[in-house]
Amino acid sequence: MPALLPASAQERQQHVERQRKQTEGNLADSLQAVARLEGEVAAASHRYTYLQETRGFIADMCDMLQVRYFTARYFPLRQSSKCATCLLQVRALEHVQGHKELR
Repeated sequence: MPALLPASAQERQQHVERQRKQTEGNLADSLQAVARLEGEVAAASHRYTYLQETRGFIADMCDMLQVRYFTARYFPLRQSSKCATCLLQVRALEHVQGHKELR
């Protein structure tokens, strides 16, 4: 049956040295993984922000279309709400400018 501990001091020293090198390698790999994950979190944050802004823009478009539908259906002689159109144009401009800043 092989001995669990190295027999001589030299073998123990070699064993400790191998473990140290393995630990240093593991530490370097872990630090690289942390740096990579930090970059992925930053990119995911930008994507999340962009998607939330897009979601808001779509919600504004839906609101504007509902106002236009209601106005056209119940007030056929009046023009559609210009306020909703202005809001949509402002949100579209903000959305485009925000998207350019994220790049």
